Amino acid sequence: MDNQSTNHANMIRTTNKYCADNTSATSGMAAFAPALAQSQAKLLLIDQLDQIAITTTKGVTLDTKALRKSMTTIALKCANAVHAYATVANNNTLKAQVNYAQSTLDRLKKEEIDDVCQTIHDVTNINMVNVQTYGVSNADVATLQTTINLYRTGIQNPRQAIINKSDAIKQIKELIKDITQTTFKELMDKMVLTLKASNPNFVNKYFQAREIIDLGSNPPPPVTTHITLITDQTILQAIILKIAGNALATGTEQFKINFGDGTEMIGTLGNGILTSYPHDYNIPGADASGIYTITITPITAGAFALMGVLQFDNCKLIDIVSIPADVQPAGIQMPNNKITNLSMQAASFSKLTSLVPFNNDMTESNVNANLIGLDNNALLGGIANLGGGTNAAPSGAGLTAKNNLIAKGWTVLTN
Repeated sequence: MDNQSTNHANMIRTTNKYCADNTSATSGMAAFAPALAQSQAKLLLIDQLDQIAITTTKGVTLDTKALRKSMTTIALKCANAVHAYATVANNNTLKAQVNYAQSTLDRLKKEEIDDVCQTIHDVTNINMVNVQTYGVSNADVATLQTTINLYRTGIQNPRQAIINKSDAIKQIKELIKDITQTTFKELMDKMVLTLKASNPNFVNKYFQAREIIDLGSNPPPPVTTHITLITDQTILQAIILKIAGNALATGTEQFKINFGDGTEMIGTLGNGILTSYPHDYNIPGADASGIYTITITPITAGAFALMGVLQFDNCKLIDIVSIPADVQPAGIQMPNNKITNLSMQAASFSKLTSLVPFNNDMTESNVNANLIGLDNNALLGGIANLGGGTNAAPSGAGLTAKNNLIAKGWTVLTN
């Protein structure tokens, strides 16, 4: 698979696994399990087709047992739709052609099962205009044929034409599109959203699994970005920066804090551990004005991606606070400062469910930008407190974003 297909397949695999590991969350929705089963069956086809795409059918060992299960799963979906239509149409002949149960298909010999599934495919395809309102789509019929072809290739059926690389690549892309645009977007996503009030944690993690991560073809370049803070120490005051690691932090990842007066400190990221980094500006620094720029840079490659919480309250921060794109925490708390511009890249909002720049001096455009950044992500049930101090009230698109967030279950406080 190319990079784009690989990234999509990884997202599908992650989403399927998360749902399979948390079936209790969706047990009340009868339609969810069949939709997940369809996604799992089609992902199996993607994996099997990828074997052909990277080599040739000669010498490829396909998982015929798994393919058979996938083939019968999709065939039964098609058969059930045709059976339902035939019942309404009082067409007993048509009903007899698709009258199969899972147990019946399981008893068929390996040389017979593909022929039965082929019949189901052909009957469904012929009656597609009528049966598509009974829960089956053109994509399902196409997927069934792909599965039959792969199964026949796996059992070395002499009637099966060789699937070449270009056909395999094309079918992979079609399957990915079907899963993401139909099974996920139109079915599973919609059902999951019904749980946003009762189970926001499951919903948030589901949509995190649905994120497509671009792995690219080469290792990521070294991180060169940094977090930038400005503190006003014209009247000297001790400050405490607090930083926690996320669930992936191991306690070994390090970063460096430069307080701007010649003092540096090494920090370590622990899983969920909020560590304090105090500093007392008790002597005049390099900047005669008393204004110091604090920079936080990673020592361990990828450390920024493992930051879970940034808490910089009562640190006399002023002007701009810059958060780079590779910092994607769940929480940012910076209350009781004099920040005018909390500057974050779109990626920094991707996991953010707690944003508290309460009691600052944020401009109207910056308040709007942060509300829009939160709204652009699918996270539910968070908290955003942009009130207090002289923080501006939201307007226009920012006000719309605020209302959207509230509709998603967020608590949003503004001036």
